[in-house]
Amino acid sequence: MVEAAELLTNELVTNSILHAGTDIVVEATHEPDVVRIEVSDFDRGDVARRRGALDDERGRGLELVEALARSWGVVRKPSGKTVWFEVGGA
Repeated sequence: MVEAAELLTNELVTNSILHAGTDIVVEATHEPDVVRIEVSDFDRGDVARRRGALDDERGRGLELVEALARSWGVVRKPSGKTVWFEVGGA
């Protein structure tokens, strides 16, 4: 669970840095068997899933989130957006 949370947090932070270009806020909460990470930025643009080609160095971040997280989503706010995921649990 820890390794998945670290990897997915890195992916979401990298996406915010590359695509939003704003300050970001990372929040983590946990219960005994579930970790929730939220990465917020101040850009109101859409979160777009890309399909990276086999030789692309980028384009797989949200695919990893979808594959490894038990759930994930996007919350739009007037000031930007928050992308969140949860790992662990049943």
